[in-house]
Amino acid sequence: MQYKKVVGLVVLVALAVGGYRAVQVAGTLVLPTTDEDVEAIVASANAQNEESYYRPQRTPLEIQQPNPLNNVFFGDLHIHTNASVDAYLFGNRFDMDTAYQVAKGRSVVLRTGERVELTRPLDFAALTDHAEGFGRRLACLDPSKSEEAQEVCDKFARASLITFLELRNRGPQRDLTVFNNDSATERKYAASTWQLVLDSAERNYEPGKFTTFAGYEYSPVLPDRGKHHRNIIFRSLDTPKYAVSSFDAASEIDLWKELESTCTNECEFLTIPHNLNKTWGLAFSGKTIDGATYTEDDWKLRERSGPLVEMFQIKGNSECSVAFGAGDEECGYEQFFPECEEEGQTSCIYPTSMMRDGLQIGLALEDQIGINPLKVGLIGSTDTHNSNPGDTEEWDYRGATTFASSPAKRRFKSTRFVGT
Repeated sequence: MQYKKVVGLVVLVALAVGGYRAVQVAGTLVLPTTDEDVEAIVASANAQNEESYYRPQRTPLEIQQPNPLNNVFFGDLHIHTNASVDAYLFGNRFDMDTAYQVAKGRSVVLRTGERVELTRPLDFAALTDHAEGFGRRLACLDPSKSEEAQEVCDKFARASLITFLELRNRGPQRDLTVFNNDSATERKYAASTWQLVLDSAERNYEPGKFTTFAGYEYSPVLPDRGKHHRNIIFRSLDTPKYAVSSFDAASEIDLWKELESTCTNECEFLTIPHNLNKTWGLAFSGKTIDGATYTEDDWKLRERSGPLVEMFQIKGNSECSVAFGAGDEECGYEQFFPECEEEGQTSCIYPTSMMRDGLQIGLALEDQIGINPLKVGLIGSTDTHNSNPGDTEEWDYRGATTFASSPAKRRFKSTRFVGT
């Protein structure tokens, strides 16, 4: 790459991320733009010796017989396909059906040239693409779209982490504006993608063998790449007519109220927060993304709507931190943020971002309001953006962001940008 291009790239990165590790991450922000670039990445993957490590035997999925003591099933409830704008920008072109097929054990080759295949197929899966991006590609085909929308569409056409950062940096702005500045048109586009989600879940459901759950991700963002995200999972295909995004619901309270009002009849839902470690203290603070304090009714709404928490995934550990006096060494596992030193800081951990502290807060709330809204089940998921559910085996881990975590990128010094 020419010197001027490198300098320009570093300047753009500095503007996008406030100068934070700009020079270090500049190399990871260059994604392939030509067939020759892609061929070079594939050649790098092909140069790897795939026989140099232990490869366990693949185990076919065996249908378990009914058990009065219950059976154990394994699945993934946090999966992104090419329907997520960020995954698409990183180079993922695998659709929803392909993701479900990978979960069932199908072998596929990523655009990086690397093969992914589960040793054991999953029992269940939910695709959770970002609802804020639903309908974007359809909207880009609309000749009546605004000039602002056209600029965004032009960016979608170029796979770039810089584009991702530019688009993401608009997220913390409140109030959010919809893509075409036309909520009715936006809803029409978004509903079309939601129908694709439902159709794919129905096509890939195999009763007694493989269970699909309709779902999506509600993805409001915070400054400095923080997030206050939740996955919404439905028990059946009896769902609302549209996915409630952060364009529809400014805060989690608004989300739960909107879901309760639209998820009627046989419809049942649950919401699962993730990346508590990147909420900058909001997770268990009792405050919304806009700073409003939870009321007693809000806590009760949370208790009804959020029975699970995703405690581990590719972006780290949200269980505990040695910074807050935890004595067991496991609390240093996958914990890459320092302790916050004062209120209002970002890119650091507050006690109210850790699950163990959340459990204590829940017990205190039970004394105050008579219920424990934080008595939750704990799960781990992938948050893969490669359409490869459950692909977590260390011996064969291919990253989670296509070209942004290709073989060459993984050999580059690790940064926090390989993950979204």
